[in-house]
Amino acid sequence: MFRVSRIASRVVSAAIALSLATGCSGGSSGPASFAPKGPGAPSGTTPATTASLTVKVQLPPGDVLPTLTAKARKDAARARHRLTSGPTLGSVIFNATLYPGYAGATPVNASTTVNTTSLPTSATVGFNNVPAGNNEWVVIDVEGYDSANGKGSNYDLGELAGLASVGSPPAYATVNAASTARLQVALEAMYYGIISTYDLQNQTTLDSDLQNVLTNESETPSATTGLFTTSQLVTIIGTLYTGYNRTVTITGSGAGGYIASLVQDYRQPAEQNYLSNIQSTSDALSPEDDPPLPAPYPIVYGSSASHNSCCGFGDDVARKRHAVRRRAQLPPHTPGSGNQQPGDIDYDAEEFDATAGSVTLQHVYGGALIAGVAGFASPVFNPQSANTAPYYGSYVGLAPRAPGNATTETLAVQSSQVDMTIKDPQSIALGSGDYGYSFAQEPTNQIFNINCDYIYNFCFDPFEGDGTGVTVTFPGSSDYNIAIDTWNPFALTTSSLEYCTGITCFPEVASGTYTANSPFYDDGEDLAYFNWSPDSATVTSVTSASGYVIAYSGGTSGYIDTTTPAYFFTGQEAEIRGSFPDNTEIYLNAQCSGTTYSATSLMEDGYAYLYMNSVPSVASCSPIQIGFGLPSGSPTSGSYTFTQF
Repeated sequence: MFRVSRIASRVVSAAIALSLATGCSGGSSGPASFAPKGPGAPSGTTPATTASLTVKVQLPPGDVLPTLTAKARKDAARARHRLTSGPTLGSVIFNATLYPGYAGATPVNASTTVNTTSLPTSATVGFNNVPAGNNEWVVIDVEGYDSANGKGSNYDLGELAGLASVGSPPAYATVNAASTARLQVALEAMYYGIISTYDLQNQTTLDSDLQNVLTNESETPSATTGLFTTSQLVTIIGTLYTGYNRTVTITGSGAGGYIASLVQDYRQPAEQNYLSNIQSTSDALSPEDDPPLPAPYPIVYGSSASHNSCCGFGDDVARKRHAVRRRAQLPPHTPGSGNQQPGDIDYDAEEFDATAGSVTLQHVYGGALIAGVAGFASPVFNPQSANTAPYYGSYVGLAPRAPGNATTETLAVQSSQVDMTIKDPQSIALGSGDYGYSFAQEPTNQIFNINCDYIYNFCFDPFEGDGTGVTVTFPGSSDYNIAIDTWNPFALTTSSLEYCTGITCFPEVASGTYTANSPFYDDGEDLAYFNWSPDSATVTSVTSASGYVIAYSGGTSGYIDTTTPAYFFTGQEAEIRGSFPDNTEIYLNAQCSGTTYSATSLMEDGYAYLYMNSVPSVASCSPIQIGFGLPSGSPTSGSYTFTQF
């Protein structure tokens, strides 16, 4: 039951402030019994050397191997029947994969074949060019074949796995049933962020320490699967959770009130590799067939701050934390270009209320982190006022920390505000400039999935504009001023951010003035802006009265048009509203660089949705024509109203 599936950086966010306490005090810090005795490696370093590793595989007596994967579980009964009913075994292949943990991003493969008619008691697998590091892990899939040399039909006999340290001189490791069970526990603890990159790098006795825990808890794996059951894991993980406790206190200064944040330091190669290898192991072992490990404790955030929303705040964020996110993203790397990240890993920033000036968090992830503080003017927290200018913030990188460590960081906030002027007469005249909610700031280079797991949404969302961190004022008829909060928990600098309208993005430069290319839109409240006029003999007038009233005579169809340019983009939806009867055909034509692009749809319940799928990329278009064709039997004169284009 390898429960490391769908990591999505919950590896860290699930441990950033996970607490055994049922109240808001943060709970006991627990013993520092797992702290390594030697000095730690420098923050975020990745060994540059490679080495060889020889793995001795010891198969357990009998025919029962641990069944980590879904395929092995399905094959188990057939495999045991073949092994006990006659000489149907011709060879066994040991397919081994080494996951380098923090030391490298790419798993290393090796295999060996043993020609035999019975299950062998041991085998040896050799790896070359493995990144050197402590507490890497090996998973060996044992497959039986009907014929020699891996020929004929095959069936999965099971898997053996274990931790392995790689260094110079050449290293040796042994994997057997006991090491497999220990690795199950280690990966479970990594999934919850209890065992971190610090512990993998520095706790050279990790494997034996895990065995001591199992011995002290009197826990032995299931005789059927060779693995621990869910209830056993609850007990074991609870013990590790206490033993690996680390505390972080974040204090803000220089503002009236504060929100603190923590996120795994995705900039560090060791952290990237850590998540990549856990995710790769998860994908290889197909754990989706396994039930989730239930938390044996309430998940709340411990806080030294005194405020009314403490426990509800923690419970709400905890619920959000358990939602697995699937987001589209650009491939972060091409094969062979360095640290490779699985596409479904998110780096989720967690937020904590530090209204009283400080927050203390128990059971914080021990690897590299980014700690941040956002400041707001009022000492009484109000999420609405916190999202209006002036804006302040600061952040600092936290080095990996040993179990039992208590870290305190005081962050003096500085102005994080950038003031810009955007010229956009269409949006100001026609109400499409609700830039606080329809538009957003984004990273200029989306290398990783980054997401704010916040109640108060006190940072930008890279995938949708939600109105946070932007204050808009309108000094003139064609332009507006925006104050943007560039603080974010990911330590992205202003030069790494841009402000986007949905069609165009602008660099965030103080006092910069930019012209927005707003998509075509008309809210029906300012006839003078587009200056719509009749464009067919049947349309007699266009007037303004709670929309644009189209008077027609001598037919059941007609057009209006404008020569004022507007922008269209590929696939743009035009939602046209009006008082026309159902089944009225609505037309939209736009001439862009000499080519006319068109869309049609039927009006239903006052709405028609037209899609400009043929428009190439983004184009400035003029003239623009809107038309209607009434259903059969309609009167040949009268008036109808367009209320929105």
